[in-house]
Amino acid sequence: MAAVLRRLKRLPRPQLPSWSWRITWVYLTLMLFLPLGGMLIKAARVSPAEFWEIATSPEALATRESPKLIL
Repeated sequence: MAAVLRRLKRLPRPQLPSWSWRITWVYLTLMLFLPLGGMLIKAARVSPAEFWEIATSPEALATRESPKLIL
């Protein structure tokens, strides 16, 4: 029994992530995951027909046009 306890004391203990990782996860949550989640929730409220109408509206299609370069 004592040998088992000595062996357990030698095992490395799992460590918590460092502060830099915690800050990274907080930043990702606030700047990336929350806005993406909100966008997905808002998109889920729109029917496919409404989505297609929005996606093919003149305003949406105008954003896809690239400016012509004059050389």
